[in-house]
Amino acid sequence: MLFWLIAWLIQIILIGSFLPSNFLQEQIISEREMTKNWMGIPTMDQLVTLSDASFNSKFVDTGAVKGSYKIIPNYEERMNSTGISDMGDGLWSYVGSRIEVFWLTIYQAVQRWNTLLMWLPYLLPIMIPAVVHGLCVREIKKVSYGYASPVVYHSAGHALAFILALPLFYITSPINIHPSAIFIWGVMFSLVVLTLTSNIQKQI
Repeated sequence: MLFWLIAWLIQIILIGSFLPSNFLQEQIISEREMTKNWMGIPTMDQLVTLSDASFNSKFVDTGAVKGSYKIIPNYEERMNSTGISDMGDGLWSYVGSRIEVFWLTIYQAVQRWNTLLMWLPYLLPIMIPAVVHGLCVREIKKVSYGYASPVVYHSAGHALAFILALPLFYITSPINIHPSAIFIWGVMFSLVVLTLTSNIQKQI
């Protein structure tokens, strides 16, 4: 799991360092269009409303967005400060664009988090039975001396760590992702958990 967390942090650093803000804006708009086509206009409108409200209440209304741009000095501040007066406008333009990318990434994460929450009621009827069925199979193996494969168990454990890390990459990915990917993720999670729980090793 640590490996995937490190990979996720590297992804965030690369996004913040190199991606142009207009690219992220295009991806957000494109993803909304996918949501409209797949889940309908009312769902897309609800998603945008929820995302705007969440982002504004937590970051805009609190002054976090406006305050983040205060690290960029204006012309008078640069002229009156020793050490930064010789820094070119290109540097501050770059810093400003990185701040914009940061907030666009945050907004995109909020939008995708709300998309996940919208999918949750449809995923739980798949996930919960998978866990219950896996445990039932495990109990049957215990009383019938069925074989619980340690290889399958450990492989499923590694697969589960990867699948649990996927939402992190999904939330912060700079490219548009079709909303059906969440359903596919839910099915993958259910199958891996079913395999894992049905092969839990016997305790001596």
